[in-house]
Amino acid sequence: MNPMIGKTFKGTIDGEVRTYEIINIDNELGWITLQRHGQKSVFYLHEDIHKHFLAKIGYQRRQP
Repeated sequence: MNPMIGKTFKGTIDGEVRTYEIINIDNELGWITLQRHGQKSVFYLHEDIHKHFLAKIGYQRRQP
């Protein structure tokens, strides 16, 4: 299990502070699943496409 799963971070969007959590990481394809606290829906970031944003939150890529 990746140690980044369960990591939470905060971001400000439209003046509102929101908390997000990493809930799944697909090491084979590079997709990271995130969920905003208080929401049922999820969104996805890719390790290669979003590498600069992921570096800001402390994400480090792991090879399978």
